[in-house]
Amino acid sequence: MSHDNDTLARRFLAAFNTKNADELAPCLHPGVVFHGYGDEVHGREAVVRLWKGVPASSR
Repeated sequence: MSHDNDTLARRFLAAFNTKNADELAPCLHPGVVFHGYGDEVHGREAVVRLWKGVPASSR
């Protein structure tokens, strides 16, 4: 079980750090609430849409 958690955490951090929305999506709970970029975003699909709109300069 801890190996699975470690793998998930590493996948999440890699996707988060590179702002890769497609890789981030499977790591998120469907009901996730994301606080960032001055917004509060609810739901996996909404977070993915937000991240796909993050400018390359902030990656």
